[in-house]
Amino acid sequence: AAETAEAGSYPEAALALTERTVAVRKIAVYLPVSDEQFEDEPRAQQYVNNRLPFMLRQRLDLQILVGDGSAPNLLGTENVSGIQTQALGTDSTTDAIYKAMRRIRDEGFAEPSVVFIRPSAWESVRLMKTADGMYIWGHPS
Repeated sequence: AAETAEAGSYPEAALALTERTVAVRKIAVYLPVSDEQFEDEPRAQQYVNNRLPFMLRQRLDLQILVGDGSAPNLLGTENVSGIQTQALGTDSTTDAIYKAMRRIRDEGFAEPSVVFIRPSAWESVRLMKTADGMYIWGHPS
């Protein structure tokens, strides 16, 4: 994009796109339950209907983050090369997250929308307190 005089020609832009392909993968689960078992216990069907999607979501979350990409696994974000990372170094966790977000804005010209952080690393952020002992992110309960 560039400034253009009235009735002037627009500058032409080009996009450098690379075609990529990834094999389709499937995550599945089932529970061997009979109609009779559902008839014997009326709450069993609702329990199974709640648990199966939960099992799928748990596995999908794991694969999206750490899958190694070897069939039938998905290629998880931690194993994709070229993704923006930020070393913790001597920074606090919150400072490192902010620096990574700034790098995405400066170098990638994009607005960051996802941060992957292990619960054990997030704990120190979640439990941060002011000098007078008040939780910065709200009480953890």
